[in-house]
Amino acid sequence: ARLWGAWAGVLAAALAAFEPNLVANASLVTTDVGAALFIFLTLYFLWEYSRAPAWGKLLGAGASMGLALASKYSTVILLPIAAAVILASVLFCGGDFGLPIRRDRRATSSSPAATVALGRTIPFFLAILAIAAVILPGVYFFQGYSTWWDGLRRVLAHQEGGHKAFFLGEYSTEGWLLYFPVAFAIKTPVPTLLLIAATLSLARRGEKLSRREVVFLLLPVILLFLAAMQGRINIGVRHILPVYPLLFVLAGRLATLRVSPAWKKGLVLGGSAALTAISSLAVAPHQLAYFNELVGGPTAGPRYLSDSNIDWGQDLKGLKAYMDREGLPMIYLAYFGNSPPAALGIRSQYAPAFGQLDRPGIDVLPEGSAREVLAISVCALQSVHLQDKDLYAWLAGRRPVARIGYSIYVYDLTGDAAAHLGLARTYLRAGPRELAVPELEKVLKIDPSNSEALRLIASLRAAG
Repeated sequence: ARLWGAWAGVLAAALAAFEPNLVANASLVTTDVGAALFIFLTLYFLWEYSRAPAWGKLLGAGASMGLALASKYSTVILLPIAAAVILASVLFCGGDFGLPIRRDRRATSSSPAATVALGRTIPFFLAILAIAAVILPGVYFFQGYSTWWDGLRRVLAHQEGGHKAFFLGEYSTEGWLLYFPVAFAIKTPVPTLLLIAATLSLARRGEKLSRREVVFLLLPVILLFLAAMQGRINIGVRHILPVYPLLFVLAGRLATLRVSPAWKKGLVLGGSAALTAISSLAVAPHQLAYFNELVGGPTAGPRYLSDSNIDWGQDLKGLKAYMDREGLPMIYLAYFGNSPPAALGIRSQYAPAFGQLDRPGIDVLPEGSAREVLAISVCALQSVHLQDKDLYAWLAGRRPVARIGYSIYVYDLTGDAAAHLGLARTYLRAGPRELAVPELEKVLKIDPSNSEALRLIASLRAAG
């Protein structure tokens, strides 16, 4: 609204309100939305300062930067981004980031030379760094900087070592150059993508996209993408969440287009925002697993991405509700997440998965249960974090009987000798091995002549 008027603000706010990635991450007790907020707020204060320097704006920029650094360690990228924005503003837009002190009239009557402006920028940048440095320890209850520094070192070590990830059917700890561009393209609503493309292609229509807007809105987006693309932690579009508010502000410029009759513009822009809302609300409240229609929606998501793009352990409550509806007192469970299923009243036999903080239990689904159901998280099904990538390959040809919020698949193994044999092999390969025996016994009860089950159970009993 400060840039291009009230309707531009309304359009940007509408896109933000229904952006599935913002909605999804805002509902989780994690750091990504906070990081996006404070990065955006810092850039906003810098933009306001470039228009009219004031001590309050300087304080706001420094405080926002400090809160950004406190909200998530990876926000250290804000330091070079802020420096680049300030430098580009001075060199290409005639910006002046000198401290807001009274100067000689002759010095302020005309635009300063670039070298003079750059010289005045140094005290300003040092000032916001100093304010950020004061804010940071306060968030840690004044324990000093060692706690934050230790966390940053751990994150940098994690980045150096990489993280197990899945992308377009491949597994890697090295990352992929195109991971974040593709993730952004398939997890952002199509109408939003079209509005962003339109505001760039129509840069000279309406209120022209000036160098200043390019510096404050596009340059940070480019730098955030470049930094993410060089990283080795490719586990979610949430890592580039700060690009969304910047791009929504940019898209708001479309409200300034001069179209006759005016209702056509309202129809196109309002319709695009409405279609974004419909696309997002169609998967509510499961926006974490949102994928746009270009790739087939959320049910097709596991073909392309995994981890926090789909599955962050968020559907455990939905699984408990499913068990209650179906009258399932106990199930097999391969759960990707840190929440203890028993805390929600889920009684389960552990199946190999990544993320469980406690030692896996050895509870066994009672023989003769009316239904033998396996619930498995998408991450476990894809074996993203498991050593054996084919651990659950035996489920590939089977159709799940239910999907819990797109992140947990449910398979009915009742009376299925091949399925129990597959689960037994899974235990033998990934443990606990002792849980393979009950599965093999179930195989033999269904198919007494199953030679592989007979051989495996004999070898296990011989081994003690």
